[in-house]
Amino acid sequence: MARIIRRDTGQPGSARAGAGAPEARIRYVTRARTTSFDHYVRQLVEQRGFGHEWTYFGLETEDRAREVRRGLRRGATHLGVSLRAFWEPCRGCKLGGPSCRYHVHFTAFHPEEARTHAAKHRPGAGRRPIAKRGER
Repeated sequence: MARIIRRDTGQPGSARAGAGAPEARIRYVTRARTTSFDHYVRQLVEQRGFGHEWTYFGLETEDRAREVRRGLRRGATHLGVSLRAFWEPCRGCKLGGPSCRYHVHFTAFHPEEARTHAAKHRPGAGRRPIAKRGER
């Protein structure tokens, strides 16, 4: 089901500005809630658990690899899971067939573990925290 994200009447300022505004144009977004990749993330977590990598292969174009990566990330968001996903060119695998050009590697993580990892590895994480005013 599509959802409306913006209603544009063609008038500057408010969407309901002035009488005699032209007919409203409505933009529909159909991909925001697409769940077509959710089952890949769900299977990874149910079958292997967190921290294991799976590979989606057989992709013929770079655009399709990017689309699959975005879909997997969106699916992880729907399921409340953190996901690392990246694509790379195929190095001549036999699994994807003769038209395989790209692979997407993805790994699911528990959200708390991902937050802890990100906090530990962010720039300046090893520095002493800045003292608040009056706490010296």
